[in-house]
Amino acid sequence: IVLTADHGMLDIGERLDIAECPELLADVDCVSGEERARHLYTGLPEAVATRWREELGEAVLVMTKDEFIATGALGEPTEHARSVMGDVIVCADGSLSLFDSRGREPGRAPMIGVHGSLTDVEMTVPLLVEMV
Repeated sequence: IVLTADHGMLDIGERLDIAECPELLADVDCVSGEERARHLYTGLPEAVATRWREELGEAVLVMTKDEFIATGALGEPTEHARSVMGDVIVCADGSLSLFDSRGREPGRAPMIGVHGSLTDVEMTVPLLVEMV
């Protein structure tokens, strides 16, 4: 029997609701992505990236699209992939979640277990092999 998954996951320790952080959302036209890997769409990527770095410090890794592509984490993205990526990518570290309550159903609790960032536990795909 072989049991696997498509990604790892971790339980959230701290959840930051970016909807309550106007300083982070300044000049950001749209937010997408996972709670642990936010894509920010903006006409001012350098300014937005600098502000997120200053506000959140070492709790996140903030990169412009070009910086993120240069890491090689995605291999060589296609033109389509480049066109849909955020202008700024924010990857959470530790157990931080960059939750966004805007547009969420009232009373609907966020998930405890999340994924999407670049930590080992999120990028390692579990595999269990049992010989029967």
